[in-house]
Amino acid sequence: MTWGRLATRGIILGAILSGVSKRLSITSEEIIGVSKERALVKARNLICYWAVQDLGMTMTADADI
Repeated sequence: MTWGRLATRGIILGAILSGVSKRLSITSEEIIGVSKERALVKARNLICYWAVQDLGMTMTADADI
């Protein structure tokens, strides 16, 4: 994968993170954090789902984020 594609995906992932944060009324910092609180885990799952569906990323690639 080229740097350009990675940069684009980073921007889009940031937009997905922001969108999930707004929809669920959870801060981005909380979503990115290490807490295993149910609402935060659901938010992370939603981000991974959209990354796979919209960006064509693999779940393995999502895990590296």
